[in-house]
Amino acid sequence: MIKQCKHCGTRFRQQAGQGEFCCAGCGHVYRLIQNGGLGEYYRQQDRVGQPVGERPFSECDIVSIKQLQNQAAGAPDCKLSVNIQGMSCMGCAWLIEQLSRRQPGVLSAQVVLGSNLLRLNWAPGDFDLCSLAADLQKFGYRITDGVGADGYTVSPLAMRFALTLVFSLNGLLLAAAAGIGIGGEALRQLYSLLLLLCLVLTLLIGGSLFLKPAWGALLLRRFHSDSVPALMLLSLWMSSVISLSFAGPWLPSAALYFTVLPVLVFARWISDMLDRR
Repeated sequence: MIKQCKHCGTRFRQQAGQGEFCCAGCGHVYRLIQNGGLGEYYRQQDRVGQPVGERPFSECDIVSIKQLQNQAAGAPDCKLSVNIQGMSCMGCAWLIEQLSRRQPGVLSAQVVLGSNLLRLNWAPGDFDLCSLAADLQKFGYRITDGVGADGYTVSPLAMRFALTLVFSLNGLLLAAAAGIGIGGEALRQLYSLLLLLCLVLTLLIGGSLFLKPAWGALLLRRFHSDSVPALMLLSLWMSSVISLSFAGPWLPSAALYFTVLPVLVFARWISDMLDRR
């Protein structure tokens, strides 16, 4: 019998799970959330998450975490951005912020979900990063490393946008060359094949940024803010692929798809950069 984990939403076979949970870690974190009055996590959860697994039962790297705090303590203001392993949805972002704000001395805590970052600001002498790390570890989140007191890091969305733009521009050029008739019928099949390749690659690289969270929310029977752009992109992509089989490489739907997708990815990248400031 296939069941859905009560904590992360992952589907699993009843024989392989732990009652209503896909693993012991999910059951452990679910009880911590309920006992801690943090049930809002499940209302904030907007997609299927990662099974917690054994993460809550492992140990923190206390030495590295102390070094991170000592580095930040030497700055004029006590600020630090750290990478968090185990985040997967808005519920995770909300929960980590709540757990961080409960720590003595914390002035502000902000999660940037797209970059898996936690930005902290605390009063000198009161805050203990090791205590926060131990608390987060109980819920399946791990502070992996720091990105410096200034909070600077290279966003993975930058590379995603660059690759999406490159393949989209190639797709537009191929469609234009086919529309003008460069090479005639001799190159028609080559244009079609290369255009299909650009369609597939852009969907995997750029389109997945919107499709994955929308699909995860659908599995939880919830609406995600990425559902609308995901539906639009998928409609244009399917229209382009279907038309490619009948009308040839010059496709208005493909031209629109290759124009809209980079703009959406660029907007997400800019939004992520502003959130990290």
